Amino acid sequence: MSFQKSKIRKIEIDANKGVVNFTLMKELKLKKVTSTWIPKLLGLNPFSSKGEELLNFWGILEKKEFDNYYSLRGAVAEELLQKILEGKGYTVSRYEAKENDYDYFKYDNKNPLYKYFGGLPDIVAKKDDEVLLCEVKSKELQYKKYVDENPPQTEIMQGKILGLLYGLDKTAMVWFLFDDDIARKMKNIVEEVQPYDTQKAVELYLQKHGYPRFKIDYDIIRKDYDIDKKELLEEMKKAYKYAETFRQTLKIDIKDLDSLLFNEILELQKEISNE
Repeated sequence: MSFQKSKIRKIEIDANKGVVNFTLMKELKLKKVTSTWIPKLLGLNPFSSKGEELLNFWGILEKKEFDNYYSLRGAVAEELLQKILEGKGYTVSRYEAKENDYDYFKYDNKNPLYKYFGGLPDIVAKKDDEVLLCEVKSKELQYKKYVDENPPQTEIMQGKILGLLYGLDKTAMVWFLFDDDIARKMKNIVEEVQPYDTQKAVELYLQKHGYPRFKIDYDIIRKDYDIDKKELLEEMKKAYKYAETFRQTLKIDIKDLDSLLFNEILELQKEISNE
């Protein structure tokens, strides 16, 4: 990880109060907290510290390089689920990120929550009076037991938040688990489609290889989760407050940082002081 140095004017470490104070080049603008960020800001991501996620949320850290393989894998999973649901008589809606400006829940007076929280459902399927919101995740088949026995809490919370914002009482989490051969084919497609475009990659994959076959090329785990709206809303408010407090104060607790990130801060502080 590394900092976007051009955004930072000054760093002060107050060991007595246990905080790091930032002075930025520009004021941070108020923004919504989406379903993807809420569990991260609550410290539920086991792969990064709460403080790292906070700095990432505000764009103070450099963005990590993203492997387009994951985009293709997720899009193929959604394509498969759409086909499955339509085969069962559902009318399926999918929401493309760019077309929806990465947020389906635009603010209006009918739901004030949309002013503070947002997100983008993967699939909403309707049949008669039934509305099914599906949060689709993709992984490799080797993680099937892990997902079945200990599904990622960040992903489950993300799905529940989308369900709450959509006005539902439950969310369906659907994990697609692809075998190694499918993963290899997808990685090859990503290399072919340059500059990368997810929709073009999906089309090329299906053209070359057809739809993956259930129980041969992939497996599915579906788990439905009830939404405790009162409890979940309290957690959403905590995440929003955590982000907004930093925007207003530009202070972050040292306890929220892992040792690697704190050392980066120490090095950057020295570098800025010597300029």
